[in-house]
Amino acid sequence: MIKLFLEEIQDEFVRENFQHLANFINEFPFEKGAFKFFKIDIPTAVTNYQYPHNLGYLPKDVIQTYSLNPVTITWNYDKFTNTFLDITTSGATSIRAFIGRYEELTV
Repeated sequence: MIKLFLEEIQDEFVRENFQHLANFINEFPFEKGAFKFFKIDIPTAVTNYQYPHNLGYLPKDVIQTYSLNPVTITWNYDKFTNTFLDITTSGATSIRAFIGRYEELTV
C-alpha cells in the first residue's frame, strides 16, 4: 500500500490528484499482497516434491504463468509450509509462477 504525505502539499488540486493516484494504485490487486516470482525446474514426474520458497511465511496463492511441457501440475496447498511448497507433476517441466499471499488489508 502506498502512503503519501498529502497534508504537506499546499496546492489543493495537486493534493487531490495525488490522492486519486494513491487510490488507484492501492486498488491494484498485486498491491494487496506479497508475491515473489519463481522459476521451478522439475526434471521428472514427482509426487509431493518439496521446493524451498524462502518467503518467511505460509504462501496461500499461486498464479501460474507458464509450464514448459503439457503435463499436469498439482499445487498441494494443504501441504505448503512456512519453508516449502509441495508440488506433484505428471512429467518433467519448467514452471513459472507468482507465489505468495493476497490479503485485503485495512489501514
